[in-house]
Amino acid sequence: MEQSDLTVRRIKDGTVIDHIDVDDTNKLAVIAPTSTVNIVKDYKLVEKRRVSLPNEIDRIFRCSNPECVTNSNEHIESIMDVLDKEKLVLKCRYCNRVLDVNQLKYS
Repeated sequence: MEQSDLTVRRIKDGTVIDHIDVDDTNKLAVIAPTSTVNIVKDYKLVEKRRVSLPNEIDRIFRCSNPECVTNSNEHIESIMDVLDKEKLVLKCRYCNRVLDVNQLKYS
C-alpha cells in the first residue's frame, strides 16, 4: 500500500477526522465538548486526549457586529476570547462585542 492511501478499519458507529494539527484539537470542544481525540504516530495510538475549550478561538467564527474590522474588506482573521467555558460566551478581540456561541456565524 502506498503512503498516500489512507484507510480506516474496525470502526463501528464512529467518526474519524483525519490530519488535524495537534494545536487545533481543543477547537473541537466548541462543537463536540465531550469528544476524545486519539493521537496516532507511525500507525500506533500514542495518546488519548479529552478536548477542552481553549482561552481563545481563531478563524472559526465571524463576529456578528457588522461594524467589526473582521467584517470589513481588510483581510483580518477573527479572534474570539472565551469568557465563559460552560455557557460558551465569547468576546471579539477587535470590537469587544460579547457573543453567545449560538449567535455566531462560521467563517
